Amino acid sequence: PMAAFVGVYGHQMSTNFFRFAAPALALTLALGLSACSDDADDAQPGLSESTATGSVSNAETLTGATAAIAAAESAVSGTAFAIDTDRRGWEVAVAVGDREHEVVVDAAGENVLNSREDGRLDSEVSADLPNVKISLSQALALATKASPGTVEDAELDRERGVTIWAVTMLSGRTETEVYLNAADGTVVKVEKD
Repeated sequence: PMAAFVGVYGHQMSTNFFRFAAPALALTLALGLSACSDDADDAQPGLSESTATGSVSNAETLTGATAAIAAAESAVSGTAFAIDTDRRGWEVAVAVGDREHEVVVDAAGENVLNSREDGRLDSEVSADLPNVKISLSQALALATKASPGTVEDAELDRERGVTIWAVTMLSGRTETEVYLNAADGTVVKVEKD
């Protein structure tokens, strides 16, 4: 004979119910609790993790980066001069007058997550910005043509007195630095690590 249990509403339930329902309930609770984790890395996986696993295409990364640049420039009314992957998406450095602003944008480039003034603009960046004719977004597109892969970071720099964009691309496990003349977009050099 099967043991029976009288439920809250007076219904009889067999032990078979508990044999099957209890594990299902435990699994449901476990999945629900794991989704409520307060770990920031689990809550919003960033680009570094996505590009490392290959789950984001090169085109999606370029699109996200260029959208993030546009969102950051719009948020603080300035000119972007550096971008880097961040666990939350993209960290974009933007020049506003003689001040530097750090703007964090989600991976898709759609939402500004954080923005703060980061102090006085570096004197080299300040001196180099007037020489820039190719925007950071244009530099990323040109670098992707020169060395296919996902964008990891880019910054305004100087090479032998020439203002350049230094763009790091990742293809598999290989990092490639693409250096572009910031005045005309020509490739100055490409170095693989």
